[in-house]
Formats: sequence, structure tokens, C-alpha cells
Amino acid sequence: MFHPWNFQPGSAADSDVAMENLKKKLSTGDWVLKREYRDNSKNENLNLVADNEAKKVSVWIVQYRDRAKPSLGITATAGCYEVPEGAKVEKF
Repeated sequence: MFHPWNFQPGSAADSDVAMENLKKKLSTGDWVLKREYRDNSKNENLNLVADNEAKKVSVWIVQYRDRAKPSLGITATAGCYEVPEGAKVEKF
């Protein structure tokens, strides 16, 4: 499963708060914050990458703070390790 979506906080300051909260939460429980970095774009967007090995899920979050409408780009990736009973795998 690969699922991207976008979240728009009320302001750039709100996106800062959201990223700080995410950094804290993605370092608890089964979550491990794997990378925190600024990309090489003009705005040097903050990126967070975290994994949850127990649930086989990863998340990549990009803070687009310096846009007219600040937002967080969120992409979740999860593996499918077992086909449910009675279902068939579609191959592309």
C-alpha cells in the first residue's frame, strides 16, 4: 500500500508545532524516527522518515512551510504480507 495525502494547518507556525509533535510521537512505542533532514529545494523543506517494524509501516512527512498555503505532505507505505482468505492477488 502506498498512500500520499496532504494536510493544511492554519499557518506556518501551526505546521512548526505539528512537525515538533510528530517528531516526538514518531520516537515512541514501536515507531522509530529513522531520518530528519532538510531537502535540497529552495525552501529546504524539513523531512521526517519513520518506521514501525511491528506493523510493517513507514511514513514520510515533508513540511512545506514557506508556501502561500503551508502544508504537510504525508506518504504512508505498508506491506501486504498475507492475502485474506478467499481473496486473490491482482498482478499488474
